[in-house]
Amino acid sequence: MRKQNTALPAQSWLVLAMAGLLTACGGGSSSDNPATDDHDHAHSGRLLYSLTDNTTLKVYDQAEKSFENLESDADGNAAQLVMADNGLSAAVYSRTEKTVQIVYSGLHAEEETATTEAEHGEHEHAEMLSTNLDSVDQVVGTRGHFSALRLGATQLLPTADAEAAGLNFEAALNTPASQTYPALVLEEAHDLKLFFAGNQAVIYEGTESKQTFACTTPSGHAEAGELTVLNCDGNAHFVLAEEHDGHHHFYTGAVEFDAATTVSGLTSNGHDIVAWNSTGAWALAAEEHSHVDAVSIATAEPEVAVHAEALTLDLNGAAICTAAFSTEDEDTLGVLTNNNQLHLINLADQSTRSIALDESTTVGCDHLRLATGPEAFMVADSDAGLVYLVDSHDGRPYHIHSRLRDNSIHTLENMVFMHAIDASHDHDHVH
Repeated sequence: MRKQNTALPAQSWLVLAMAGLLTACGGGSSSDNPATDDHDHAHSGRLLYSLTDNTTLKVYDQAEKSFENLESDADGNAAQLVMADNGLSAAVYSRTEKTVQIVYSGLHAEEETATTEAEHGEHEHAEMLSTNLDSVDQVVGTRGHFSALRLGATQLLPTADAEAAGLNFEAALNTPASQTYPALVLEEAHDLKLFFAGNQAVIYEGTESKQTFACTTPSGHAEAGELTVLNCDGNAHFVLAEEHDGHHHFYTGAVEFDAATTVSGLTSNGHDIVAWNSTGAWALAAEEHSHVDAVSIATAEPEVAVHAEALTLDLNGAAICTAAFSTEDEDTLGVLTNNNQLHLINLADQSTRSIALDESTTVGCDHLRLATGPEAFMVADSDAGLVYLVDSHDGRPYHIHSRLRDNSIHTLENMVFMHAIDASHDHDHVH
């Protein structure tokens, strides 16, 4: 079911920003013929954003170069947005109404590789689906699902076919009782899940509890392959689920840092997990911890350690606000700091590049927001009413592609860039 769509002013900053997204500097423009603008169409997407002073969600359609309002039954004011790991939909959580609704982008997975108008076919509009859930305390994304904590239980919604008729949240998972964080999917095929209740994390295989460990006040997570990392009261804790000879083995423990470290955030590109706090960032490569030797399992239960490697980052006394990976260029991590700089770290070769948001003046994290796309980062400065588009293309390193202004950005709350993400590039977008 599609809610009312209303065109927004064409002169808005996003017309310029998204028309130029991922096109060569000086090459593409909003007047280019879309049928021949292959680079632009190869990464078609929709920017979804919420404002603190408006209950209506906003969408910019990159391919059609048009704006839409998405009306919802819930209060979209200051809504939290959680993007699905395939990038094709987003959960909208209203803190005031405690309601979750789903925005479907109108895009399809095959558009990741399409390069012409014919290959893309007709673009559907982004729409607010009739799928919804009330009395929700929190919603997160986890391995192909949105997971909602509702009345002390978890309800899951598969995200692979967000536009499917009759799609709705699954029945409540109410064992264990009095859950404190949405349950996570460890592996769907064998019904492996991780629940949180009573200051503990509990691994379930089907309806059977397999393992329990302490996890006080869970506040975030990131997933990569078989590895899951949790933020348990500021401490990074890992879960590794592996199958050998038809049996599952679970390894858990504290992530090892070189010194005592409190974690404030986690993010993933599907292959690596990065943890950060205000003073530093650390990388955990999932492939280094997967595939525990089957021989050692047969003779004795092996000890598994997950070590975090510090990333080289010259902060010059600044504090880290948030971090996220770009898509497609999955090795590049963007780290946003409170002195108005975006630091780009390539995890493959450890190269770094720092870009100053040169027209921003306010020091602090509250006014800064970060969204990512293929080989691109969008940084919004709500105090300045300014958006920076930082991208890389044609062999040119990451740079400020454009600086765009609009008064509406002064009340920006949250934003995500919905676009088709290949399965090997799955990300965690909000933590």
